[in-house]
Amino acid sequence: MTQLLSKKNLTYNNLAKFALFFLGLIIFSCATDNDNSGIPSEFEVTVNSTSNTNVEISWSESFDPEGETIKYSVFLENQEHSSHQSIRTYTFEDLIVSNYYDGYVVAHDPDDNERIANFSFTTTENLPPSNFELTSATPSNVSLDVNWTEAIDPENENVTYDLYINEQLISSNLIEENFIFENLNAATIYNVKIIAKDEAGNTTVLIANLETLDGIYHGDLSLRTQASVDNFGELGYIEITGNLEMDALAAFTDITDLSPINSIKKVRGHFTINFIDNLTSLSGLGIKHVGQSFRITHNDGLTNLDGLENLEEVLGTFRIEQNSNLLDISNINSLIIVGESLAILNNINLITVSGFNNLNTADGIWIQANWSLTQINAFNSVTTLAGDFNITDNTSLTTLNGTENITTISRIFIKNTLLANVNFLSSLTTVQGEFDIQDNSALQNITGLASLTEITYGSLSFYTNVSLASLDGLENLNQVGSTINFVGNSNLSNFCAIQNLMQNFSPSYNPSIYNNLYNPSITDITNGNCSN
Repeated sequence: MTQLLSKKNLTYNNLAKFALFFLGLIIFSCATDNDNSGIPSEFEVTVNSTSNTNVEISWSESFDPEGETIKYSVFLENQEHSSHQSIRTYTFEDLIVSNYYDGYVVAHDPDDNERIANFSFTTTENLPPSNFELTSATPSNVSLDVNWTEAIDPENENVTYDLYINEQLISSNLIEENFIFENLNAATIYNVKIIAKDEAGNTTVLIANLETLDGIYHGDLSLRTQASVDNFGELGYIEITGNLEMDALAAFTDITDLSPINSIKKVRGHFTINFIDNLTSLSGLGIKHVGQSFRITHNDGLTNLDGLENLEEVLGTFRIEQNSNLLDISNINSLIIVGESLAILNNINLITVSGFNNLNTADGIWIQANWSLTQINAFNSVTTLAGDFNITDNTSLTTLNGTENITTISRIFIKNTLLANVNFLSSLTTVQGEFDIQDNSALQNITGLASLTEITYGSLSFYTNVSLASLDGLENLNQVGSTINFVGNSNLSNFCAIQNLMQNFSPSYNPSIYNNLYNPSITDITNGNCSN
């Protein structure tokens, strides 16, 4: 009985233990299910779009086991950017360009159960505007009208343009794809640079070498009003193939300013400035080359010739005549060639002539009838004159310097001046034709002619130089091709300087020696009876 009870008790105890163990498993299982059942389900984050500063993300939906509403919070670099939002997208703005970022999205249920989904991205580089190109470049003599295609920014930022010409900024922050470069020179190649820039300062550059038109005006041109000068100047021509005439002899003119035609550098024909009384200055002229004659005549308002500083060549006659108020001619120091004669005539108030320091070629130099002219200091680069050296009727002229380098002249005329000597001819060796010194009341000596050896085919003539007493200075003269004339030199008594010349003298015409203080014959001079 005891054993049986013990066995029953054992069975009962085992069953109790098993029941307790099974109950524990159930409770544990339920507890485990209760712990997971409140957490939102897994979800994924997608990076939808990435730019240099903005990134958009979205994520799949997370579900709550109890069907409760899920909210989302967005974190980037451990900083919360959005809290408990319902929509499943978010855009990050104002990010750092080309930068790596980590972040995550938290799904919340009302019991604060959470599920986390991670993401990462790298912002892109801020790219410059797209390449662009010229569509047209229309030149004139003085401008370039330029058009180009639009430069597109990859980030859709606004694009503006800075424009340069020869590395000089001309315009900035231009919003249109067109610009006219103005105030240019004709026949000139310009380096044009267009810089497209976005808001971040990124740039794309377009460079082109563009040339203005040749600036050549074909034919003759007449300008008789200031309006015509102004209008033509705006066209920017640099060369006239024909004649350029500003002549008001038979027409009214109101021209006062020539600076608008500064661009004209070359006139292949004649250039005439004539009878323009209101013109007080040539300032602003840019002329360098005149293919035929250059005449500045009868302009009573001119007081000087400033404005001819750039003149280099006149292949015909350069004539400055009857400008009644012209006081000074100076600073024409770029002039190198005068193909025919330089003539300065009848400018009755002209006082000084200076400069012409680079003139080395001229057929002749004529300075005549400038009654107020007292001083000439010019022409120091001239060594030879194929034509005349004519200094005549400058009745106040006392000083002539600058011609001391001339060695050869075709003909010489020094008449009606107040010059006291001829030292300005100190290097002269040869005169081909006439040598005529006449009516110089102040001429006291001619010792400046000591280098003269030859008068090739002309005559040696001294007329009415009332202060001249001696021919000293002609000792080296050994040839006179025609004859000699010494007439009316009321103080001339010494002819001994030409004694050697007379030894073999064979004149083409009879010599004339009379009305001097002493009037020897050729034989007298040859035999040494050359003075009294």
